[in-house]
Amino acid sequence: MQRSIKLLALTIGVLMTSQASAQTITFMHLNDLHAQLTPHLDLVDKDGKAVYASRGGVARLATLVRQIRTEAPASVLMNIGDTFHGGAEALYTNGNAIVDPVNALGVDVGVPGIWDFAYGPGVMRLRYAELSAAQRRVLESAAGMPIQSPNFINLAANMTYTTPPAQAGQQVLPATLLRDVGGVQVGFIGLTSDIVAEMDEKLATGLAFTQGETAYRDLVNTQSASLRAQGAQLVVVMSELGWYCRRCTGTTSPMTKPSSRYGTEHRSSASSGCRRKTQCRMPRR
Repeated sequence: MQRSIKLLALTIGVLMTSQASAQTITFMHLNDLHAQLTPHLDLVDKDGKAVYASRGGVARLATLVRQIRTEAPASVLMNIGDTFHGGAEALYTNGNAIVDPVNALGVDVGVPGIWDFAYGPGVMRLRYAELSAAQRRVLESAAGMPIQSPNFINLAANMTYTTPPAQAGQQVLPATLLRDVGGVQVGFIGLTSDIVAEMDEKLATGLAFTQGETAYRDLVNTQSASLRAQGAQLVVVMSELGWYCRRCTGTTSPMTKPSSRYGTEHRSSASSGCRRKTQCRMPRR
């Protein structure tokens, strides 16, 4: 698996009809950190040749984020999954070792990735979900240690509880977020990976995920309409479903033309890739 820090900064102009002016917002898209705290060698293309070069590292990433924020104060840093699992420091601490460095980046909003479920459903709940004191004590006892949490909100409109019965059907995490960015009301919809059970059924214990293209279209359109009703001028879909599922959400990526196919204006997406087997016919040589 390729493990590298990916930070993509995109700008999008939003027309402020009430003020007859335009505001530029910069979206920084981070995904697949995989708990890589320090730089590492990665295979890259240089002048048509494959060479190894130093890539990644949280310190380097922090410098880039700081530079972009200085140049573009009206900006948002989105973290779209696969953050707290991967490096040895994280594996021996249930992801705790990476939490403080990630929190220091000043992420504004995030979405859990498929590998963020890999420590088990208990650790996932402890890290992301709102829990009672009694629930936290039980889960921390099972985990063998306290579990640290990110200091930014994480969204998952497509994930609900199946157990305990009193919580069945309820959202595990908030579905959306509405915030002011440079005077523009921006709505965010989060979609986490929906193939957690395919990695291991035990990792999805007590959880249910939206399935199917029609269901995703309905989900995104419903949440988008709700954000619009609250005053959102721009809606961003943050998806860990992977590029092949963008058609399910009726969005374009990255941050290009808004999709009109499903009747929603000014909708854009930022997505990262989960892994799913894909079959295609290979040409004979």
